[in-house]
Amino acid sequence: MTQGRTDIHKPETKIQKLEELNFDQLRIPPYQRPYKWTVNNVNQLIDDIKDFLKDFKEKKQVTYRLGTLVLHKVQEKEQDSNQVKEVLNIVDGQQRIITLALMIHQLLEKLESEQGPDFKYHDFYEKIKNFCRSTKFPNPISRDNILINASALGHRLNEFHEEPIDILLEHCEFVVISLTTLDEAFQFFDSQNSRGKELMPHDLLKAFHIREITGIRELVQRDKNNIEKWEKIRTADLHELFEYLYFLKTWLKGEKGEVFTKDRIQVFKSISLKKDLYPQNFSQIISHFFSTLPENKVLRRKFLRSLSKSMGSHKTEFLVALKKNKDFSFQIGQPCINGTRFFEMVLHYYALLRKIQEPTSFGDPDKKTDKISGAQIIKYLNNYSKCTRTGDKYVRWLFNSLLLLYIDKFGWDKIDEPVRKIFLWTYRIRLKNSRVFWDFTVQKEATEGILLKTLRDVIAPEHFVNCRCSIFEKENESNEQKTKRENQLKDRDKLSSINLNSLDLVAFYGLVRDGI
Repeated sequence: MTQGRTDIHKPETKIQKLEELNFDQLRIPPYQRPYKWTVNNVNQLIDDIKDFLKDFKEKKQVTYRLGTLVLHKVQEKEQDSNQVKEVLNIVDGQQRIITLALMIHQLLEKLESEQGPDFKYHDFYEKIKNFCRSTKFPNPISRDNILINASALGHRLNEFHEEPIDILLEHCEFVVISLTTLDEAFQFFDSQNSRGKELMPHDLLKAFHIREITGIRELVQRDKNNIEKWEKIRTADLHELFEYLYFLKTWLKGEKGEVFTKDRIQVFKSISLKKDLYPQNFSQIISHFFSTLPENKVLRRKFLRSLSKSMGSHKTEFLVALKKNKDFSFQIGQPCINGTRFFEMVLHYYALLRKIQEPTSFGDPDKKTDKISGAQIIKYLNNYSKCTRTGDKYVRWLFNSLLLLYIDKFGWDKIDEPVRKIFLWTYRIRLKNSRVFWDFTVQKEATEGILLKTLRDVIAPEHFVNCRCSIFEKENESNEQKTKRENQLKDRDKLSSINLNSLDLVAFYGLVRDGI
């Protein structure tokens, strides 16, 4: 019996010519990354095929291997007839297949216009057209690359004639591996792409968490919306976000982080709704399911009404706080529910990380104030003359991390004082060190310094604001720093007359430190 089960799921491998591929059955599943081939990739593929055509004519080579195509067989209901049909999800080989479909579509379109609708490859052309019509590309990166590459292919059409088309379709082939289970498909996707140069850690995480969803149920519109929003985020921005979250999660445990790579994505694989149903996880699991209820759902309204009644005289304050946090915001230091909640966690922190780097999120940076405001600090840090030095960027990373952690925990109320405190603590590092290193300076402060530990442990914002931490005092200034600061701040009693962005860091720091 055991042997029989193994045989059922054994991958099927065969060699297929291009004309034998069932393009009308091919689908691009949502766990795939965007189509990222460029004109250089397209030209390289065409040049390789042309080299083969030349060798074929000279009888040096009979077939050309285009690569490996890994497919996952699934049953899909047709929307119109509700009938079930077999489709083939592309697990590996997406970039090459899309490019070939664009190329063949243009070649056969030209051939049909020359020979009429009954030309030799009519049926195959219909399959190609069906694939192109049915394939949706929600990611703008994919759409842009398809338009650019289709244009590039069009410019090289005259390099192919009827005879080369025959050779292309009948002598160029793929090794096709067909898988029958979702687990096999994802395992293959992970193993193949973990060795690929272009794949980023977050691509593997995306595939893993879609798998966590589809292991329980089909993707619903909420999931599709989350995935579409994810795909609209630039790759560099996603990678930066995961680096912030990875280092914060590591620092909160008192440990130094390493470079965030595919080998460290386990930190973002947390509570599985399929198997991790333990007492320690149920508060988050319940919150997860509650978050899926629409605001007009009777169950949600009844629960909130009952909860607010139990607050007694504090009912109003509770409802106000609940409205501010209606999305049941996540906590960086906690594990997250795999699947849907993971995608929402990523989108939540992506928006928050962008927001904390925008001065207007904290108020009007040009408004006159008694003290330097949070908005003025953010505006200054975005623009001061040496903000792009490597050491300054490291310190800004630490500043952003602590600010992200504070707002994640306590929100935006009375935010100016926490911003000032975080600025004084982090930027003292820049002022007291001629050189700032990531491991020996920033990570050491994050894991051994007082502020992050305090922020991790306190339960109220005033506890954080009132904690004592090291700052860069006047007596720590060098004579050069002291002279510079005093010269730049001669009019400091008239704050409105000072152009804050014109100050160097030691002078601006002095304004914040002295409560000006």
